Amino acid sequence: MIRVGITIGLEGGKFKPNWIREIRDPSGLVAEVRFTDASEFGESYIGDLLDLLEELPIPISALKLPSPVTSEVLERGMFLADQVGAKYLIVSNLKGVNLSKEVLKDLTGYALTLCFEKGDFLKGLKEVRGLPGYYLALAYDLSSCESKEPLGEVMEYIGYIKVLRAFNRSPSGTKLPLFHPEGLWNLNGLIKALSKLPREVLLVLDYDSDFGTYLKELNRIRELTLV
Repeated sequence: MIRVGITIGLEGGKFKPNWIREIRDPSGLVAEVRFTDASEFGESYIGDLLDLLEELPIPISALKLPSPVTSEVLERGMFLADQVGAKYLIVSNLKGVNLSKEVLKDLTGYALTLCFEKGDFLKGLKEVRGLPGYYLALAYDLSSCESKEPLGEVMEYIGYIKVLRAFNRSPSGTKLPLFHPEGLWNLNGLIKALSKLPREVLLVLDYDSDFGTYLKELNRIRELTLV
């Protein structure tokens, strides 16, 4: 099954896109909140961060932690995720990430999945395969796909993927909405395949656009998954 989310940046106490606070009809969307400033994330009073997150008009399903992911950053991320009801913590790579027995126990206790998102997907896959723990997975970014159609690559490794960062792209490499007429990929088959999975995959729409476009994308995804 598919859960559809949008990426929301948080920096300097402000959300990007700035229209996110104006949403009145979320229509089933959830949020991936991306923290881009490591100092802000680590030094801000945690109550202030929670107050900001609670202002969002849509549920939070994932938090993207800033690098480097120190033990303190990971601990704070787990606490925030638990407080706002998020299911996934996303980190850029394994470097510096403490995966001690205590951390794995905390992930289990919070029912959180720690997802590693690497530009080199196959290298990330190799690293995760060598780690213990049910609550470890991969976040797959379509920008790492080198094939003409992402469907085959995604489904080959779907057992390790919990979050899919999704967009189409133009011939020049610009990120586009999933169903943009100038996109290189026909993603209909991928959407249908993901919808038939027995477990949830978080499909994060990650491109600059207005809310109207996101709603059109969500409606198209619903049409495909009902077929």
